[in-house]
Amino acid sequence: MNFEELQQLWGTQPAASRHSDEAAMLRALRTDSQDFDRRIARRNLRELLAGLVLLGFLALHARPTPATAWAHWLSLALVAGVSAVFVGVHFALERQRRRAGGSIAAQLAWSLRHVRAQILLLRTVALWYLAPLAVAMVLHNYSRQGALHWVDGLVFAGLTAFCVLVYWLNRMAVARTLRPRLDQLLAAQARWREVTRTEEPAP
Repeated sequence: MNFEELQQLWGTQPAASRHSDEAAMLRALRTDSQDFDRRIARRNLRELLAGLVLLGFLALHARPTPATAWAHWLSLALVAGVSAVFVGVHFALERQRRRAGGSIAAQLAWSLRHVRAQILLLRTVALWYLAPLAVAMVLHNYSRQGALHWVDGLVFAGLTAFCVLVYWLNRMAVARTLRPRLDQLLAAQARWREVTRTEEPAP
């Protein structure tokens, strides 16, 4: 049973028989959540590996002078910081997932927290991802040459175009994937609350 079928079951099943299928509903919800978690984990791993490759490139490709060594080390720190964001967010969310309760309400609450965290990350990608990496590349070039030349302008133009593309792709991912998932989860949570209120005994 997939997530859409789960929502249909909640909406159409008689109240008297809903408790008997709660375990099946919880399993379906966990399966859906685990699929989403795995996709995010694979993305984080790809980004972490890309960050490590870039870090190695900048370290091996560097030829800083004593006067520009600060720029070299700062560029490495910025790239490492971006990778640290992926690692930190991953483990923070993983701790929250382990602490989530075993009920349908708790699983829905965790799924909502996770998707909201991903939406926030993608909407602010220019601040914590693109800007630090762009500054790191500028500093790397400066550390090698001690000055910026006209050729660097072409490199920076290409870098700007790349950043704009990445920012646009992330916004599209929010609009096409994450926002619909958030709406779906909110609808499921509202439906489940309605179900549990209906089944509460009258005082």
